[in-house]
Amino acid sequence: MQDRIRDVLAAHGGMEVDPRDVDDQADLYELGLTSFASVNVMLALEDAFDIEFPDEVLKKGTFASVRNIEQVIEGLVKSSADATCGSSRPAGAGPADRCQPQGIPITFQSCG
Repeated sequence: MQDRIRDVLAAHGGMEVDPRDVDDQADLYELGLTSFASVNVMLALEDAFDIEFPDEVLKKGTFASVRNIEQVIEGLVKSSADATCGSSRPAGAGPADRCQPQGIPITFQSCG
């Protein structure tokens, strides 16, 4: 995940340093990330990870380091999966099983 985040930062962050070469805790704003560039980074991250940043995480601290970005994205990806399919599914369920209703009996009634 960090590699994808760093690639997005390299393409959209406009920093003078290559974000692929910095510590994951380094302050990206001190390295040249601007508020304007952070908006471009956010939009590119939404596309890259198929997520949407909710208003409550749209703050400077979210984009202050690669690690912060990673933690927020991990939470959003997990929340998105839980909201889409529910958090309870059988252990070992594959991707095709993840959104199938579990434990719902199907009954058929005769119409005649």
